[in-house]
Amino acid sequence: VSATLAQPQSLIREESGYRIQPSLVVVESADHWRRWEAGDGTRVVEEDGTVRPRFIRTDIDAVANAAEFINIADGDTTTGGVSAYGNAADSLTAAFVADGDLATWWEPDTEFVENSWVEIDLGRTVVARRIRLTFADSGDPFLMFRVLVADGTESFGKKRSLLFQRAGQVAVPNKDQREFVFDLAPRRPVPDGIEGEPVQFVRIDLLGTDGPRAEEVGELGFFRLALEDRGAVDYFRVTVIGREIPVLRESYLQLPLEERGPIRYYRRERPRLAEVHVDALGDNVVTLTQRILQKSRSFFDNLVLRFTTDGLLRTGLTVRKYDPFRDRYQLVVDLGARFWLERLRLLSDRAPLTSYQIRLSDGSLNADGDFLWTTFDERLNAERYLEVQETFSPRPVRLIELRRLNLLNDEWYLSGKLSEIQAYGEGYVSDVILTSPLIKFDSREMVTSVDWEGDVPAGTSLEIRTRSGDRLIQIPHFLNRAGSEISEALWERLPAKQQGPVRVEEIPDTDWSLWSEPYLAQGPFQSPSPRRMALIQARLRTFQPLRTATIRRLTLGLAPPLIDLAVAEVTPTRRIDPGLERDFTLYLHVDGQPDDPGFSQISLRSSASAPIEVTGVRFGSDDELRFNLAERLWPGPLTVTPFEGGVALTLPDELDPSGKVLEFRFRTSVFLPSTTFALDLVSADGARIQQVDGGDATSLVPSNQLVVVSELEGLPLLAPLQIESPVLTPNGDGINDEIRVLITVFQLQGQRPLGVHIHDLTGRSLRELSFTPPALSGEHHLTWDGRDDTGELVVPGMYVLRVAVPTDANASGTSAVRTLSVVY
Repeated sequence: VSATLAQPQSLIREESGYRIQPSLVVVESADHWRRWEAGDGTRVVEEDGTVRPRFIRTDIDAVANAAEFINIADGDTTTGGVSAYGNAADSLTAAFVADGDLATWWEPDTEFVENSWVEIDLGRTVVARRIRLTFADSGDPFLMFRVLVADGTESFGKKRSLLFQRAGQVAVPNKDQREFVFDLAPRRPVPDGIEGEPVQFVRIDLLGTDGPRAEEVGELGFFRLALEDRGAVDYFRVTVIGREIPVLRESYLQLPLEERGPIRYYRRERPRLAEVHVDALGDNVVTLTQRILQKSRSFFDNLVLRFTTDGLLRTGLTVRKYDPFRDRYQLVVDLGARFWLERLRLLSDRAPLTSYQIRLSDGSLNADGDFLWTTFDERLNAERYLEVQETFSPRPVRLIELRRLNLLNDEWYLSGKLSEIQAYGEGYVSDVILTSPLIKFDSREMVTSVDWEGDVPAGTSLEIRTRSGDRLIQIPHFLNRAGSEISEALWERLPAKQQGPVRVEEIPDTDWSLWSEPYLAQGPFQSPSPRRMALIQARLRTFQPLRTATIRRLTLGLAPPLIDLAVAEVTPTRRIDPGLERDFTLYLHVDGQPDDPGFSQISLRSSASAPIEVTGVRFGSDDELRFNLAERLWPGPLTVTPFEGGVALTLPDELDPSGKVLEFRFRTSVFLPSTTFALDLVSADGARIQQVDGGDATSLVPSNQLVVVSELEGLPLLAPLQIESPVLTPNGDGINDEIRVLITVFQLQGQRPLGVHIHDLTGRSLRELSFTPPALSGEHHLTWDGRDDTGELVVPGMYVLRVAVPTDANASGTSAVRTLSVVY
């Protein structure tokens, strides 16, 4: 049995995008996650707080999400869904044809058949394959009706109206069929492989009805009906030859009995249309992402991009011809994230592009910092088709580039009009980055841990990164009454009634750390701490379109700092020869409060892979250190424990370092242009770690920093391999049974895998010895025992050792090769 103590409400602070409670920052609710920034249209936040990448669908019902699309034109705002109807009485039920519920319906007023119609606005132009109508089981299907579609273009003249085309019609009485499907084929000439028809509006017209005579039900059945369902009652006179003639009830009652014919009772017709479905090609990724993005842009920023990505065929502009000499006038659509795409479609309402070229990029950069593009062949549209498309194998795409070419030397007014560029695919968004709002602590808090809950199936990944800092830069944005940003000078000149609010944007100042390396697992916080603020990124990646990672909950563990003040500085900091051992001195000053938890261990490590040898530790004031009167701790009562990439120093129990300076002398090598020495204070139980900031720790040196600078110009990224003996004799005598290799890497920051392979002379890989060091730059030792990947000794002969360093671009000097001999 377990119990949880309720936290006093005053100790819990709900913020935008997170909640702070004692010793914890919590992100878990749907409202929290919706406050995190992400690419437009890239993520879905479920009501239980689960966040997943958006699934881009094929074969969609375009009516189902029509309400998500809002358009503003001529000062009017319209929302997708039922947009018009013929009879005022239909206002209560017309919307039911688009609500996705078969238990609701639109029942037109059969007394005014000429006005019995309903119109659905899909909110955007879709490529529709078919239209499906479902009539309610509790009523009658329409006796006769027709289906009209429009792509949004309008007639010319003062009274502009939509240009509808007939998509289907039932012109003979229908009493029983309740489901209808009308296939939509292209109305205009199109290339082979093009299917469907651009549609934005669908209209259903009731053409005929049986009104009060839907079905004869007999006298008993008639009076069992509800009053509103009772239809006509017809009276008939029978002639001497047996002919039945309809008469009025009053006339019927005056007839002799022998002339009275049958009385027929009818049920009133209940024409009930339950649902209208528009089966479309799929989710148009361009519309999903760009319509939201355009809201944050000035209307005139890029009119061609605005009108060709707004999802409306009726808008569009002429695309300028691409200038290959100045590399300009191409149309570039940034989707904001990587989507799995397999088809692009270009739509025009007239004068289309007669030649063009498409390029795609997933956002990756080359060595020059430019996007890497996949370029498709130049396309010719001499037939002037208004719809063309480019299909390709599914791939993650972030950027779409369209170049209008001039292969036919067209006059500018005869071609080049583009109404819509559409992108289709299937799968979860390939790469979604969620960024938290600024997480502000009550004071300088020490973040102890990062934990999260989510699902990461095979073929996906969930990466968490953090950064922290103390200061913010505030950037004011001046808005007018319409909400558009204007200059401060113009805002100040406006009358007070025309001035809008001033929105202040807060961004991290220069004291903030860079984003941490991705957390490989839940555990200690990797960014500097304590700090007043933090930011978190959660990255959901999908390497297989139909699989996805999710995240539900994320927490930061909080604790008071181990010590109130801790700063350190190192010397020397300049002109350090790379790759050679050098003596350094580091000074640590701490100043605590009586209730500080304190620390018992200090960890010192370098941002490069290089051993650190402690040569001396002293403790005292600046003057005691200056005049050699300080207490010597090493050699002495302090304990030094080396670990990979650094050393741990355990302080004597009786030592109180507050208010004084610890001096560390050590020897190491540097391999980076800027090498950082990280100093951590560790609590007695090892559960909490406080990073030490660079700063003014002593008056003995002026560096105020923990970074040392080397000049690495002219040095290769990968130094020549050093091998103790290139001859291997694996016969078990202890002599040359292994080959020992020293790999030295310069200039590369962070943690990356180091590729090491043994090949035979044909190039076949026999043994992989790759590994991922804590820091790539530095010295790395490895051995080979003459065995292949199966554990068997290789045959005597010559072999090739190949070492490769991964880089973001294919830089030179990133691989090295040496030959090895195996003899036994």
